[in-house]
Amino acid sequence: MLSLGIGIIFAGWVSDGQAQMRAQQWVDFDGKDRMVGDVGRVPVNEVVEGAFDEPFEIESEKNERKDERTALLKSLVLPGWGHFGLDASASTRGKIHIGTDLALLAGYIGADLRVGTLTDEYLALGELRAGVLMADRDRAFVLAMGNFNSLEEYNDYQLRSRNWNRLFEDTPANRWQWEYEEDRRRFKDIRERADLMENQLPAILGFMVINRVISGISAFNRTRAWNSDRERLAAKSYEVDRRDRGYGSGVESGNGVDSGREFERGMESGRGVE
Repeated sequence: MLSLGIGIIFAGWVSDGQAQMRAQQWVDFDGKDRMVGDVGRVPVNEVVEGAFDEPFEIESEKNERKDERTALLKSLVLPGWGHFGLDASASTRGKIHIGTDLALLAGYIGADLRVGTLTDEYLALGELRAGVLMADRDRAFVLAMGNFNSLEEYNDYQLRSRNWNRLFEDTPANRWQWEYEEDRRRFKDIRERADLMENQLPAILGFMVINRVISGISAFNRTRAWNSDRERLAAKSYEVDRRDRGYGSGVESGNGVDSGREFERGMESGRGVE
């Protein structure tokens, strides 16, 4: 369970680097394998015919910002939540974090239930085979029962070792006596398995916290990259619209406009721009 959690939590780190690289790239506007950086070389008639029939609507739609801090907080509450509403890659990353959290939560619940089952099992075995009531017994008493066949054997060992502070009171309630060595070993084995399973619970909780932190950072970065892409998209849409209307610096094509000033001169002459 722990190795699975580690693998899933860190599996998406690479994709975050790709999201950051996309934030530095131009967006393909005209569908002809030309990036936004090349838009100055697109002939005006191509722009008019297909790429930007409604430039201001595109600008309004694409310029909608999403708050990075909100995405961060969402993913701290529920891993992956802050990734939704962006692109498909971010949504996939969000599903990974949600799936990881659910797997870890299921693992924690399963381990906790298993600890309870094993604890009940060794306590019942102690009462049945050692002849003592196990309710409200401290850990030292349970460990002694697993290592010694009887209270007499345990106290004798502590006296010889001069561990007087570890002696148990010799009362009928404390006088356990294993009938068979095999029962004592089974009691010890079940208790150790319960302890091992219980020791994994804090680690699972720790991985759940780590998953939230990683998800929050990822959601913050991806939202910032998404906003950056939309800002560039809106800016380039506005630039192309201005060039379409003859206010730009001109395009590199014989079919286009050489400059905004030439367009204005053509309009003044009443013949437009050829």
